[in-house]
Amino acid sequence: MIKDNRSKFFVFVPFCLLSQAYQAQGIVKYEWKSSIKPFVQLLLDNDINIIQMPCAEARFNNNLIRDPMGLSKYDTKDFNEHCEKLATTVAMEIENILSSNYKVIAILGIEQSPSCCVNYIYTNHGNEKRKGLDALRGIGIIGIVLYHLFPSVVRGGFLGVPLFFVLSGYLMFVTSQKNWENGNFHIGGYYKKRLRKIVPPLFTMVMVVCCYLTLTQSSQLIGIRQEICSIFLGYDNWWQIQQQTSYFSKLACASPFTHLWFLAVEIQFYLLWPVLFLLYQKCCQAFKRKNICFLFLLLAVASAAKMIVLYTPGDDPSRVYYGTDTMAFSLLIGIFLGAVRQQYPKLCSHLKMKTSVLFIPFALIFIILFMTIDGQYDFLYEGGMFLISLFYAFLIHVMENRETETESLPQSSVLSLLGKKSYGIYLWHYPLIMLALVG
Repeated sequence: MIKDNRSKFFVFVPFCLLSQAYQAQGIVKYEWKSSIKPFVQLLLDNDINIIQMPCAEARFNNNLIRDPMGLSKYDTKDFNEHCEKLATTVAMEIENILSSNYKVIAILGIEQSPSCCVNYIYTNHGNEKRKGLDALRGIGIIGIVLYHLFPSVVRGGFLGVPLFFVLSGYLMFVTSQKNWENGNFHIGGYYKKRLRKIVPPLFTMVMVVCCYLTLTQSSQLIGIRQEICSIFLGYDNWWQIQQQTSYFSKLACASPFTHLWFLAVEIQFYLLWPVLFLLYQKCCQAFKRKNICFLFLLLAVASAAKMIVLYTPGDDPSRVYYGTDTMAFSLLIGIFLGAVRQQYPKLCSHLKMKTSVLFIPFALIFIILFMTIDGQYDFLYEGGMFLISLFYAFLIHVMENRETETESLPQSSVLSLLGKKSYGIYLWHYPLIMLALVG
């Protein structure tokens, strides 16, 4: 009997029972043939959670299972290798196209025919977890927007930035590790995917704002060429440090692009990450030690130490807040979380708590952080932001471990929606605020 599609595992059933299950659950049956596009479109259109695809080998809970339904009479070595490669390629493409919202969880059965069709389950299990991370993004973007709107009230809203950094680091490692295990990690492909995600929305925003300023406030465009170059070449944070631009001084004449220092830090880390990840994989293969992942934590500590050394109490903290070297610890903490969860799977055990039980205390902590922590407080740059980043990593760990059967909160859906749109919101909110103030 097939369990609810939100369950953590599924049982093997003969193909005849699987066919009955298709009819009982109203699930469309579709055999993958030659083109993946109609296959994926069918998934999207019909919310299919059971599919068929060719394969002679299969995985259940990461364990390779050969010939689970007695198909040896049909199998040859060449046929096995061909089907395994085909199935792996198709499954990987589906997960990539669906942005990891669907995940291969288990195998239900194999058709008793020479076509050797393995029936994979695709479930929204991954999507439920991703909702938790999207909700954290939603909280982060709310804090940032409110800080720029009401800096004297939501004094700590800027702490949404390190939350984004930790999330970015964690997802960088998780997606890269997944592609590595599937043999699909390519530096060129990694850069191409990042560019497609970052550049078009960024280009649109910058061009629209510049056109508006040209028509209404041309004086704002004086000297803007260098800033635009720094934005698209990914060093805007260092350019702002050179210009001695303060993030914490609210000036009516401030550039509408001040907030893009954050994107510059991310771009610089995206450039470094494939090399760092490959070095990590080579070290793991060479030394065969799980604790290699703690190198990321050591790098994070070194970055935090540099922030402490460079910061002078009483001075404007923009240098250590903008600097890639002094803010890298948030990204590295996220990477460390992904690596330690991969190396020590026991850390990924599910929490027996309902979403509402977790929501209330975490919401209170965020309210305290966003409402009481001022950007000029010395302790932030003397280890406080490092500790806050560790707290964010703990939150991500909890959200990844929570049971998918937990009840959904209306607030969570709203936060998840904001999280999914967070990049666009981040790009546009600050120029709109600044243009409204100047106008």
